[in-house]
Amino acid sequence: LGAGFALVQGNVNLFRGCLKAMSYGIAVSISVALVIGFITPGYDPTAEVEARGQVNLLDLAIALLSGMAAAYAMARPGLAATLSGVAIAAALVPPLAVVGIAAASGEYVLSGFSAVLFLTNVVAIILGAGLVFRLVGVQGALRESAGPLWARRTRIGLILATVILIIPLGQRLEQQLEMGQTRAAGYPLSTS
Repeated sequence: LGAGFALVQGNVNLFRGCLKAMSYGIAVSISVALVIGFITPGYDPTAEVEARGQVNLLDLAIALLSGMAAAYAMARPGLAATLSGVAIAAALVPPLAVVGIAAASGEYVLSGFSAVLFLTNVVAIILGAGLVFRLVGVQGALRESAGPLWARRTRIGLILATVILIIPLGQRLEQQLEMGQTRAAGYPLSTS
C-alpha cells in the first residue's frame, strides 16, 4: 500500500523504504518457511499448499480488488484500515510460505508457481492501491500531472508486468475450467 501511495505521490524516499521493508519481509518469510520445510522431512503437500500453485487470472483480479479496498480503507477515516491490511498480509504470506516449504521438500514446480502467485499479488496490490489513491485525490508535492520520471517508469513497468501476467494466467484459468475441479470419491475416516 505504501508503494502505491509513494508512486502516486512521487515520493522516492517512501518508495525505497517500502521496497526495503518488502524485501526484508520476503526474506524472513521464505527463510522461516525453508527452516520449517527442512525440519519436517517427508512432508506431503496438503490441498491448501497445492492450491497456492494453481495461480490463474482470478488471483490477479482478487489481488487488484484487495489492493483497491485496502487503499480506500486507508484513505477514508473511520474505516477499518487494519482489517484490510490483515487481508493483504493473508494474500502475501501464504504464497511465500509455500515457496520455502515446497523448495525444501523438492517440489520446485509448486514453489515456482507459488512465487508467481506472490508476484501477481504484489504487482496487483500496488497498482490497485495506486489507482484508488489517485481517484481519492492524493497528489504529490510537485503537483505534476504524471509525477516524476521514476514514478512514471515504475507505473509503466508494473502495468507491463500485469499485461505479461494476464496471458499465462488467463490460459491457466481456461485450462482449469476445461478440466473442472477434481474431488475425491470418498474421504478417509480417522481410526482414533
